[in-house]
Amino acid sequence: MDERQQLKDSGYKPEFLKDNIVIYFFIFLGGAILPVLGPGYWLYLSIRNFFKRNTKFFYYRKETTYVSDRRYKTGKRPEGYKKVKEYSDTVLKSNTNERLFYVLKGVIAFGIAGIFASNQYSIYQSWNEQPLVVTISKGIVIAEKGAHLRKASSSTAEVIMSIPYNESVEIISTDGPKETIGAVTANWLHVSYNDSSGWVWGGLIEQVFNDAKLID
Repeated sequence: MDERQQLKDSGYKPEFLKDNIVIYFFIFLGGAILPVLGPGYWLYLSIRNFFKRNTKFFYYRKETTYVSDRRYKTGKRPEGYKKVKEYSDTVLKSNTNERLFYVLKGVIAFGIAGIFASNQYSIYQSWNEQPLVVTISKGIVIAEKGAHLRKASSSTAEVIMSIPYNESVEIISTDGPKETIGAVTANWLHVSYNDSSGWVWGGLIEQVFNDAKLID
């Protein structure tokens, strides 16, 4: 009779799970919460199972539990039993079924490590990718005849379109060259209107407010 059979006949079983399911559940939760350490631990479990070649054997023995009771000479009385895990001194080389089980555990642990690492990296990225906030200016066309949106900052430049009176435009820049038309001197404004951008003479536009815009 081989050693494996002798151990089984003596009540020993191969150890496939070192801890009970409840312990593994809390390990799983910890792995999800702890950055780096969580995925690292599950990766360690994965590698350990992939390269595991030996199997331990154990059995549960009953151990009496006691509670305090002055009526007994010993000051305590038996209350019940608890299971205590006892290991055999014999460790055997894993057979095919045991090796397949360890490999399966390794694959599962590796998958969990990958999921945790991916989720934690996504959280890290979301914290660091703050949206860019830029301040934009709005303006209103105050000329009753409207204002020409031109391709360049000059009153002789080609007209892209006419912007009606009281229409709102987005002011991109106020750094255009100055030009005097009539008795008024004003900068040319680089503006955006209805998905088109160009230049409007500043004497025709009244800046009304600033707005915040998020750039993803």
